[in-house]
Amino acid sequence: MHAPPALLPLLMAPACGGLPERLGDCGDPACHQAWLERAYAREGAIGLQEVLSLPPGPDRDALIQVVVERWPGDSAPLCLALPEGAARARCQALNRRPHLWQVDAERPEASELGVGKAYPTLRVTLPHYDHPWDALDPLPVDCPPGGISTSCHEEAADRAVRDGRYQEAWRICHDVPEGKWRDECYFEASEGAYARGGHGTPTDAMELCLRAGMFFDRCLGHLAGKIGHTAPRADAVAPDLWADLKANTEAVHAALARYDAPLAERWADLVWSLAMATAYNRVEDPAGNPLDWVGPEALPHARAAMAWTLWAREGDSVRDLASWATEVNEALEHRSHAPEGPGAFDDQTVTSAWLQDLPGEEALPWVNYRGNTSRRVLSDDPTLDAMICVLEAAGRSPGRPRIALLDQGLSHADRLVRWTAARLASDLAPEALSGHDPAREPDPLVRARLLYERGG
Repeated sequence: MHAPPALLPLLMAPACGGLPERLGDCGDPACHQAWLERAYAREGAIGLQEVLSLPPGPDRDALIQVVVERWPGDSAPLCLALPEGAARARCQALNRRPHLWQVDAERPEASELGVGKAYPTLRVTLPHYDHPWDALDPLPVDCPPGGISTSCHEEAADRAVRDGRYQEAWRICHDVPEGKWRDECYFEASEGAYARGGHGTPTDAMELCLRAGMFFDRCLGHLAGKIGHTAPRADAVAPDLWADLKANTEAVHAALARYDAPLAERWADLVWSLAMATAYNRVEDPAGNPLDWVGPEALPHARAAMAWTLWAREGDSVRDLASWATEVNEALEHRSHAPEGPGAFDDQTVTSAWLQDLPGEEALPWVNYRGNTSRRVLSDDPTLDAMICVLEAAGRSPGRPRIALLDQGLSHADRLVRWTAARLASDLAPEALSGHDPAREPDPLVRARLLYERGG
């Protein structure tokens, strides 16, 4: 946590002995902080009630700012106690950023949605890349009296990026002490550096993401979403929109590859996954139009999105896995001429996310799955890959006739198809495993999935 000099004694003071029963009976800032630390350790609501019981004024407003930055997510009711203006806006903004309390600043890797877990396909550990702007001096900000330093720095960095002064924003954030609030400053500056209807380019935003620390994957993930969600509908003729999306993706990919080539590949894969999930959502006439204007790297994602769309429409029909795969690939050959329109991305919860590898699975070829945190295996054979995509869609649809398809997948000759069916069935539909003896499975990775899910 970072606070202005006037509040440093409050934050650094040791816990007081013999604290009063009520916050209002504290006589100094150190007592206020110690009282709140004790109250929030027991129950956050007690602290909220006591802060609200203090007389309105600058002292209470400053304490509210401290509480909001110390306990974001637990302090939303305090925002309404602040007068209209920048302080209230800041308070409400912090409480709308769940990553600030989902990530434990002391143990970021261990948090429920901590480092590398919001977009696990982008990175696993905290990165550090040498950057030419590191040689720039930090830029102090003249914060108004009584202001909270982190708020002041973020607002100044945001003004700088919106004016196109990206190096200045970098220097402003670097003036914040190392830790969560510096990382958040870079993250927020990146958000402002590239937005629809705003200034800047995706590459400008990517440069700022490089210093977002514990929010690095979120920063790059949000950037991928901003680009991917500009995809037009897949049933429309929209070469210009696809050309813009492709150009933005390639520009960031090239810039990011200078620092980390494998990460750049994974990031671009996420963009195309998001783009196709957006393009195919709720289309009137599922077609392969996007494939006329994008590169081959988008094809696996178009196939997955097509399979999801067709299953959502026709999953109650009875047919075998091979017939489903044929329909997916034939639909990608079809062309539609609907009027141009924007896509509509749905941020749906993905189950059976394949977040961690069992031994040996790190060698499996994979791509991002529908723009979420999940992955799927990838086959070079179009028919087999379509089967994998159908299984991924069917496995996530309870109440539909998915058991027969998963059973077919578990008996298929191809190991990647069997592995996909084994993972999905064991995660989501264990009844499909009936009759499939792991001891008779020839592939060790498929067998490990069957045994793993059965507790072996």
